[in-house]
Amino acid sequence: MHAQIDVNLMQIPDPKKSPTISVPAAAHLAGVARRTGYAAAERGEWPVIRTGRAVRVRTRDFLTQCGYLADAS
Repeated sequence: MHAQIDVNLMQIPDPKKSPTISVPAAAHLAGVARRTGYAAAERGEWPVIRTGRAVRVRTRDFLTQCGYLADAS
């Protein structure tokens, strides 16, 4: 038996209001540990923006990659 995920509880961000999200927030949406999220960002598996040491995930690209948004292209 597979557990159902209630997407509404995850509070999926609106890319228009939040163009980037934190790596821990992206990890939560992806259902992985925070450390796994940072590793995915480091390997280039997630669309990120780096400013100095700060790493932010591009919301629209990430949600599209995860299947939460239809590909707009």
